[in-house]
Amino acid sequence: MVQSALYILNKVRSENLLGRAFSHNPDKGTLSFRLILVGHSLGAGTAAILALLLRGEYPNLHCYAYSPPGGLLRYAFRKRSDSLGGSR
Repeated sequence: MVQSALYILNKVRSENLLGRAFSHNPDKGTLSFRLILVGHSLGAGTAAILALLLRGEYPNLHCYAYSPPGGLLRYAFRKRSDSLGGSR
């Protein structure tokens, strides 16, 4: 999951995918769109890790992780996630 999240992060950054998406159609308000990550099962784990990696650039980011694998994050990271608006 970490490798997948890092691969996605690299792809998003190297191709400026989010910048291009948010500036695609400013007349329709794309500049003010929020970033939402969603995943289920292993995808939920990947989305949660990716959300932690992107949180600095996108502080209003939301992640909906449905049935992520148990023990996904160390206790310290889970507590930090809780303080950022995450839940168990």
